[in-house]
Amino acid sequence: MNIRKKIKRWIELADHQDKRLVRRSRIRKWIVITGMLAVLFILSFIQQLKPEFNHYSMPEAQSGQTHTCDSVSLSNNPFELPADSFEQLLKQKIDERNTD
Repeated sequence: MNIRKKIKRWIELADHQDKRLVRRSRIRKWIVITGMLAVLFILSFIQQLKPEFNHYSMPEAQSGQTHTCDSVSLSNNPFELPADSFEQLLKQKIDERNTD
């Protein structure tokens, strides 16, 4: 059986059972359900879960390694976004080809 048909049948059954209730008890049931959902919603903001941080230092670079981010030059154009290291290497290779 299709999952949509099962869900539709389940909703129709719940609706039929809800319509059989007395009007006063139906209103009370929905007030209780809505109130419980509101309380859960408010509790989700009150409960403050603090994240756990690992305070460890990053390993230092070995003497033979160089960082490409140290050699990044700032552009004079204020609208140009900062480039990542791959883009810097690509620009450098293109500039080297154009000077030859």
